[in-house]
Amino acid sequence: MVLFSDELGAVTRSAQEVVFTDEIYKRLNNWGDIAAANAQYVRAFVFTYTSGGHVVAGYVVVPKAISNTALPVIIYNRGGSKDFSLIRHGHLFSQIAVLARWGYIVIGSQYTGNSTSEGKDEWGGMDLQAVFDLYSIIQKISIADERRIGMFGVSRGGTMTYLALTKVKWIKAAVTIAGASDLARQSKLRPEMQEVSTMLSEETKKAKSNARQYAGQRSFPIMFRYY
Repeated sequence: MVLFSDELGAVTRSAQEVVFTDEIYKRLNNWGDIAAANAQYVRAFVFTYTSGGHVVAGYVVVPKAISNTALPVIIYNRGGSKDFSLIRHGHLFSQIAVLARWGYIVIGSQYTGNSTSEGKDEWGGMDLQAVFDLYSIIQKISIADERRIGMFGVSRGGTMTYLALTKVKWIKAAVTIAGASDLARQSKLRPEMQEVSTMLSEETKKAKSNARQYAGQRSFPIMFRYY
């Protein structure tokens, strides 16, 4: 069997394994013990890939115990915009590793338009394409089952998930937590989010009130969760 690290490096621009360290443990505070336990069962990697001519950062967490059976995949859509809520090394071993320990390959994009990735952050423009371009990477990973791909999104990641479901058919299930489905209304309720409205692509502006509605028309498992 080809080593996962070698295979990931072959299908991306660059890839590097992230080692769980005492420094990561200390930065995680209350999550430290959970992350340390997770680190015994998962491997985490960061990588770069090309999307729309831009170099974009991504991450992937996989179980250490890998059998000959291909594993289902979760595309993890992070929250936040630009550098706010970037996935740091500690997140790979805390929240994301929990999903990987259940037997999933968990892969995600840092999106375009931040300190880790080129391009613009458009809340559904080139950044959404960067998420879609993970599919070609998944297809080239031998332990990934491309027939079983789900999507998980938190906050802004929920918005990305709703928009993704309106455009592609290869996502077979989805879960969103506190996903924003009406960005115009959100900017009124949360004035601090008004900056987001200036970042939106034209296509996202048109879909901002209907993305969740369209996503709900898909005939497959989808879970909406709000606090």
